[in-house]
Amino acid sequence: MNEAHFQALIIAEFDRIFPLLCGSRGVEVERWLTLRLGHHTIQVDGYERAGDRPVHGRLDALIRVEGRPRIVFELKAPGVALQDADVIQGRSYALHLPEVAPLVVVTNGADTRIIQAYDGAPLDPGIAGAQALEASIAAGARRAAHDVDETVRILLGSDERVWRQLSQKLSREARAARTSTVADVRAPLVADFRIPREATVRVRELIMNGTKLVFVHGPPLSGVTNILAELSEEVPSSLPVLLIDAAAAPNVLQHLANLLSRELFTTTTADDVRRWLISSLAQPGAPALLLAIDGEPREGISELREIIDRTSMSLVVGVGDAAHQRLTRRVGRTEASPLARGAASVPVEPLSDDEFAHATELLRGRHVTFFPGAMYARELRAPRMLRVVAATVPAAEDVEAGEVVRVFPMLGPGTLITAWNTWIGGEPELARDIRKVVEALLAERAARRGDVDWAAATYGRPSVDRDIAERAVGEGRIERLIREGFAAAVEHETLGGRVILRPEELFAHATAWQLARAGDSAKPEDFVREVIAQAELMPHGAVLAALALLLRMEHAEDPATSNAILMTLAKDEPNVATPTSGSRAVLLLEGGAIDMNFGQEPAPLVGNLFPWLVLSHLLGAVLDEGDGITANAKLFARLGKTPYLLRYVEPSTPDRLDGIPFHEVPGVGAFPCIDAGLVEPLAQSMLTHAQHRPDELVLLARAAVEKNEVHLAWRVHTVARLAAQIANESIRIHAEVARKHLHAFIGERLETVEWEQRASDEGDEE
Repeated sequence: MNEAHFQALIIAEFDRIFPLLCGSRGVEVERWLTLRLGHHTIQVDGYERAGDRPVHGRLDALIRVEGRPRIVFELKAPGVALQDADVIQGRSYALHLPEVAPLVVVTNGADTRIIQAYDGAPLDPGIAGAQALEASIAAGARRAAHDVDETVRILLGSDERVWRQLSQKLSREARAARTSTVADVRAPLVADFRIPREATVRVRELIMNGTKLVFVHGPPLSGVTNILAELSEEVPSSLPVLLIDAAAAPNVLQHLANLLSRELFTTTTADDVRRWLISSLAQPGAPALLLAIDGEPREGISELREIIDRTSMSLVVGVGDAAHQRLTRRVGRTEASPLARGAASVPVEPLSDDEFAHATELLRGRHVTFFPGAMYARELRAPRMLRVVAATVPAAEDVEAGEVVRVFPMLGPGTLITAWNTWIGGEPELARDIRKVVEALLAERAARRGDVDWAAATYGRPSVDRDIAERAVGEGRIERLIREGFAAAVEHETLGGRVILRPEELFAHATAWQLARAGDSAKPEDFVREVIAQAELMPHGAVLAALALLLRMEHAEDPATSNAILMTLAKDEPNVATPTSGSRAVLLLEGGAIDMNFGQEPAPLVGNLFPWLVLSHLLGAVLDEGDGITANAKLFARLGKTPYLLRYVEPSTPDRLDGIPFHEVPGVGAFPCIDAGLVEPLAQSMLTHAQHRPDELVLLARAAVEKNEVHLAWRVHTVARLAAQIANESIRIHAEVARKHLHAFIGERLETVEWEQRASDEGDEE
């Protein structure tokens, strides 16, 4: 139906109902109805369509006579019976126009109802003359004032178009209140760095398919708020979504009452909202409404559950994992709580491959890209870390046209320092409180050392007993950390009340600083062993250990101390052990542990990789200056020849572990595919060092060939391939020289792999 057809239908019915007004001058038909509800203006399309059919099975129009609104006209399809609700809604439209339209007409062609908008009284269709019509209008205006509150209730309870526009406005305000620049990491939303999440699609599907309550949950700073914001921003026309920040709305019903009072010039209480929701949204054909609550409301969530069970309203609640467990499970049981019965839960997982690819495109738009290997770095699957990357690289206007800032794929000690400075800023009291909590945590860990069950319970999410934390910091200060998002209070089933610091990178930096300060007077060898023992089971443990050691080395300003630290780590080599039949081991996972018993002929296990992982990160720093061979190069040669993959697996679950592509060469060993990029911190540190001393990349290549160290050759070859792409002539030339030294050697020792790599290189050149 085009606009001309729409106008013709309305005019034809108008002429039929008011024959004596037929042909009157100045009769106009408007398809759009502009309604004023307090501060809020709503545009209603009189012919809103789904495909080629009106959404509501009717046409709504405003008829003006000589420029003034006179009739709200509703034309229903032939054969569709007129309902009282149609007349009531038409009156609501009439009363909320900028200038009230005195009459409401509802017709299906065979049956017609006419009422006066002011008092709702029916008008005899027989008074069709212009003078009689004007007299009736004037009398109605004199007899009664209209009930604004009642008509607001009718509109909100009968037309999703009204809810849609009102909720869009309120949700925009809620998002804007929590949106800032990418550098302001305390604001959960960023206007120009938003990663579309697959969880949002899943939540929307559940709601559209009839699920009344959905919990979105994840660890701290995993992106729950972003998912609810995205849900409120991209909504189907039939599902208005109202976003509510639970921190600003301890009681959701009272919050709704406050919003409606502010927007609609009507005094509304929580009881009014409750009655209205139940009476209006429980009617057949009532519009759908979705409340998206970010955070756990302090009160009233059980009442909301009762309301959604009785009405067309649905609920999505975004919470942390601990709150999700508390809300959805009976205490001490695996049975679902009354609140969660029939509800669905959508966990917020680390970024998928598609989501990560989208994030890298956003970074590319900011002139930032990663060296190859980023897709295998699990820490970069956390949106918060990508935001730190986006916040700390040069702004787009500071980068020359065509220039790209390349970022390493894995965290290093410098990243922890950057993250700390970004989150803490210039707040010494906040830094002091965090460090006090970490001090208490390290003391508890030292007292619990050797307790496997305790280690398993805290692995992946290290925490401190809340009573201990409050004694160390003060109860009020712990509450402040929780309120500002730097800590989370959790209840562990066996350990009781705990406090978790977040984000993990902030915790890691604070832990490194505390370890370095506490061990300042210890012998270097003892200090290394204590750092290793404390850091090994922590998130980013190898990085925080390297930072702690680096801080000690810088503070000592003593070459002997630095050399002792490096040698202690280097001598603590990986080992291989073959467990005997019946041996028991504990596999630590995020959130729990798995007991393993070995059967007949168990495979050898590689252990004690952690000291060399720490050393791998430490070697990214400039350890000594001068023209001689550096300690970095000597240790690269020592660690680089190991046949084991020097890579730390962050606390995770088996379903989240990604495999790295390898080449298996019979009789020689396994080698990470060169196209996988930098999958070891050792290779990353080699590339960092090559930017200071590119000549030592050539020395490492020669040493690998002369000493027949094929694993060292492969690592240097991987690094040289990437170094050759750096826009520095000296680095590029030395990298090409290193590759030439290695080419024949690798071709002889790893013929199949080198053939595949030549094909890959040729493809790159093309």
